[in-house]
Amino acid sequence: MNYILRLDWDSIRYINRSKAEVVNARFIGDVLKSAYKLNEVDNISIDITDQFFVASKTFHIFRFEWDGLEYSGDNRVNFKKSWFINDFGNLIKIQDSDYLLIDTKDHDEKIHPFNINYKAKLYNKDNEIRGY
Repeated sequence: MNYILRLDWDSIRYINRSKAEVVNARFIGDVLKSAYKLNEVDNISIDITDQFFVASKTFHIFRFEWDGLEYSGDNRVNFKKSWFINDFGNLIKIQDSDYLLIDTKDHDEKIHPFNINYKAKLYNKDNEIRGY
């Protein structure tokens, strides 16, 4: 089974140093076919620390929070309103053309309660892992 979930968007609008509006965000992936339906208002914690820790020596964990969603087929979810929020410091600069690939394999119903954060990688428009 493919556990990868893509999160992309049309644009990012920074509200302040720790919060950004994510315009027209969407989840895309076959994992949505077998996943529980998402709550209308909810959030997940995304961890991209592995990608940036060597360069920045800080953790990069932030929330993807949404208010309203709509399923489009069985492998896409469009979010009505959504944000990236980092309660512990600066939100890493994310570009409009970037996207996240989120690994959901450690989040089935039996082990999800023991894995708070979703590990992810941030990619640029050329499908390369983003550097710091």
